Amino acid sequence: MMWYILPFVFPGLFVYLTSDILFVIAIDGVLPEIVLMSLVYFGNSRDRLIGQLTGLVCGLTLDFLSAAPLGFFSLIFTVLGYLAGLSKGKLYVDPVFSPLLLVGVAYFLKSLLTILLAGIFGFPEVRDIVFAGNYFVGLLYTLVLTPLFFAFFKLLDKLMPKRRRGGYQD
Repeated sequence: MMWYILPFVFPGLFVYLTSDILFVIAIDGVLPEIVLMSLVYFGNSRDRLIGQLTGLVCGLTLDFLSAAPLGFFSLIFTVLGYLAGLSKGKLYVDPVFSPLLLVGVAYFLKSLLTILLAGIFGFPEVRDIVFAGNYFVGLLYTLVLTPLFFAFFKLLDKLMPKRRRGGYQD
């Protein structure tokens, strides 16, 4: 049972933590994208559907906590969850390089989708904020913590394996 709700509990918890509590660990006012790291992990380790649903939960939570229009973050994180789920089974996930590649690409795509949606919603000033000087600080901070988060989630998956019922098993 826990195997099925982990992808929704941890990213949702991380959204709340990054919204207020974790600013103690901010570097130059920038927090690591732990929500994005967990979304990429659960999308890659489960499948596209779980990635989409996790992205939707995270996005809706961020929409309600922020001043963004409803659906702004939901669309971004749902697309990112789907794309992370596409990589399931197509990429060997080693302890360091693959997580860095997956999260780095997701971080860049998140920025591009943010600029695109901000242009559609009529917020041109977002373009200057997204790729500001803090962008690379946030990217590096996120990439440094990515292997640790992937290792933590792999450990959780080993502790709470998916229960299988009878019949043919892969």
